[in-house]
Amino acid sequence: MLKETLNQLRKEEGICISVLLPAERGFQDHKKTDAVLKMALKNVENQLFEKYGKRAALPFLEKLEAVMQDFDLASSMDGVGFFVNENLALKVDFPFDIKEKIIVSDSFETRDLVFAVNRLESYYVMLLSKEDARLYLGFGKELTEISDRHDAETESVYEEAEHGAWKYTKVRSEANVYHPFLNKLDKILGHYLDRRRLPVILLGDKESTNYFENHSDHRADIAAKIAFNYKNQRLSEIAELIAPEVELLGWKRAQNVRAELDEAVGHNLYAAGLQRVWQAAFEGRVHKLLVEKGFHTPAFLSADGYEIQFAPTQNFVKMEDAVDDLIEKVLDQNGEVFFCRPGELTDFQSIAAILRF
Repeated sequence: MLKETLNQLRKEEGICISVLLPAERGFQDHKKTDAVLKMALKNVENQLFEKYGKRAALPFLEKLEAVMQDFDLASSMDGVGFFVNENLALKVDFPFDIKEKIIVSDSFETRDLVFAVNRLESYYVMLLSKEDARLYLGFGKELTEISDRHDAETESVYEEAEHGAWKYTKVRSEANVYHPFLNKLDKILGHYLDRRRLPVILLGDKESTNYFENHSDHRADIAAKIAFNYKNQRLSEIAELIAPEVELLGWKRAQNVRAELDEAVGHNLYAAGLQRVWQAAFEGRVHKLLVEKGFHTPAFLSADGYEIQFAPTQNFVKMEDAVDDLIEKVLDQNGEVFFCRPGELTDFQSIAAILRF
């Protein structure tokens, strides 16, 4: 969902309003939300009036105010974004922490969405208990239950329960059918892994998760195992519980690409530093872009779009964040973007690229 939203926002131009707000949890009424939204609206109003004048600004303010109605920061995920221009008005929930940003520009502020799509992993979560089992597709802190069924043979060891779970049913004629039940679940998991190969997180009682891992045909796909009795836990609480493991998945993904970068250096198929990476992207040569999280800098762009400088230069146009513009350029060319931990790209001046040629 976030990827589709990102692609949609990146195509938009004109007067674009981006309001990004971190979540505020623990408030029992709307007073805090009302104050935060009121301040954000005032900030947008000031920027619109200054850049475009009051007459042009009013329709955008009305549109923004409408999409903000009935919103509660305490019930959001980890943050929310409001995106408004002439063509659309969207509210986007973020399954990761964000900083407040209120920007009126000729394009939307999409860096946080880029960060989510490219750093946060998709994954499966298999919940195991002695009563039932459930399978979820996860992205960040979003968990979506997989309820569609394939044509796997069903036997008496399990049946479909309410809400799409597989329910364990003990059969009197069989002394121990729980392990066959888990083996069946492994085959079902394999069906989805064949469709989409993603890391798997196991969550459940210790006996079940240990047996499942030790006897699984897909042991190499199991990225994490958490012994926890999830009964009566809300889905949001389960998402919070596995969040540290999910974050590790994202960093591991970037580390794998970091190893590819070292290999590319040996073949001279890389670029390092913002200036050289920018020029490689201009030429359409960037296959994978690696950026340290938090790295951003203003710069000045030449009229032909090829050269950047870091000090005001005649006939050069200022970019508020050259890194953000570079990410947009790479994505436009069907390249990939990966975010590394601060300090992991020190030898490359905080930004590097693996080149196509």
